[in-house]
Amino acid sequence: MRIDIQKVQKSYADKQIFSIDAFSFESGLIHGIIGANGTGKTTLLRILSGVEPHYLGDVLYDKKRMTHTLQKNITFLSQSPYMMNRTVFENIAYPLKIRKIPKAVITEKADAVMTLMKINDLAHRNATSLSTGETQKVALARALIIAPKLLLLDEPTANIDPESMLIIEDVLQKYNTQTKCTIISVTHNVEQAKRFCHRIIKMAEGGVQVWEI
Repeated sequence: MRIDIQKVQKSYADKQIFSIDAFSFESGLIHGIIGANGTGKTTLLRILSGVEPHYLGDVLYDKKRMTHTLQKNITFLSQSPYMMNRTVFENIAYPLKIRKIPKAVITEKADAVMTLMKINDLAHRNATSLSTGETQKVALARALIIAPKLLLLDEPTANIDPESMLIIEDVLQKYNTQTKCTIISVTHNVEQAKRFCHRIIKMAEGGVQVWEI
């Protein structure tokens, strides 16, 4: 999925967070967004996901404006993902359950994505009892189970152990290669962005520039 941003401005009260005249996220690539705190990185992800409707300008997805149908192909993973007070399996399966997918298909897909994330042993654990690294892996599994065309990640490896970080990076690279899903990931880890992203975009303080480095 290609995203074109055209004259997008976002403000809170009288303070402008950012102003982006024109920028495109190319389809099928992993894009890393870096920048100082307060430059609007998370806010931009929220706009792209459709959960933040209050802004000026246009965002086009494959040359179309956001629709309810299109939004079903977009997953936004926040920095502190919410876990339901249920098992890991039930948390991962939930997006398919509410889409009324047959139970057998749900089980097959949940097992496959848990294998991908190397968390099969957590399937029957209560998701609210997990470590930070385990929670992030479960949240990513839940995000991937619907096979999104656009995956938006807000600091997906913040405050987790190095082993979990590398697993998540590897999964994202493999998923991108296999599906050509467009991935946009906010990170403060520049070395990580260089390691697993195809492009790195920097949001400058004041929000007047978005430029590739």
